[in-house]
Amino acid sequence: MRVHLDFETACDLDIRDCGLSRYVNDPSFRIILTAAAFGDDEVQQWEGLPAFMLNWSQNPPDEIHAFNAPFERACLARYGVDAGDTHWRDTMAHAYCRGFSGGLAKVGEQVGIPIDQQKLKEGGRLMAK
Repeated sequence: MRVHLDFETACDLDIRDCGLSRYVNDPSFRIILTAAAFGDDEVQQWEGLPAFMLNWSQNPPDEIHAFNAPFERACLARYGVDAGDTHWRDTMAHAYCRGFSGGLAKVGEQVGIPIDQQKLKEGGRLMAK
């Protein structure tokens, strides 16, 4: 099974100032929203980390796709989940290898994803609150 995964997180620290490891290991760190699509199915969303993902250390999906996959891996590791090295596919790295540049929103624009399906620009403001 192929999974496309994205976490929205919160922490008292700013990841840009402290780095990934310190961010996810801070006591205030938490996953506040999980979004995932299984195979070609529609995206599903959960508040927090869904309990079934805690079993991924023993039974991971065949492929886990994420834009900047080290972030999602670190988030899962903070909850004690190690899905192994061979299951991850980093779509950010794939985009860069194909000549695209920038973050998720910029790559979405460059590949021609319709505006209504791109990352919400106001989402960052809402997350900051």
